Amino acid sequence: MMKGLSIILPLTLASMLLTGCAIFPEPNSAEQPPVVVLAPQPPSEVEQWLLTRQRLCNLPAVEQRAQLLARVSADVSREGKIERVLLASCQPDQTPGLLREALSSLDPKAEWSPGMRALLAMINDHARSYRILEDKNLQLASQLETTIKGIREIETDMNSLQGNGTAP
Repeated sequence: MMKGLSIILPLTLASMLLTGCAIFPEPNSAEQPPVVVLAPQPPSEVEQWLLTRQRLCNLPAVEQRAQLLARVSADVSREGKIERVLLASCQPDQTPGLLREALSSLDPKAEWSPGMRALLAMINDHARSYRILEDKNLQLASQLETTIKGIREIETDMNSLQGNGTAP
């Protein structure tokens, strides 16, 4: 009896292991939803303008500046004005006045898509932020000049006191 049990037990264990590792057929494909492949969408208006900006910003700095200056009065179409804004936004630290001028040339009453309105608002916010930084830099430069002037006056007073033989 013990010998029969010792043979049955390993066979039972082996059959359980094989059953647990058995490969089951794939579920019925009718139960799975079909895979929908969407056709690529054409780029949106904003994507097209961002790609245009990237192309313009990849130009050498000298070429960017030349094109920007050439466009100041050359193209008055809506697209030309937008390209001018995008070109001026490439190096706002070099062309802050031109960027503000280009933004102000856009018609505020024009019909813009929501995406274009958001893009132009972002560029406008960036230009305004840069203008605030410019103003702060001017204030700091003025304060620095006042401080330097004060130090020079103190030095002059000290030199005149030393020249008279009087100790400061």
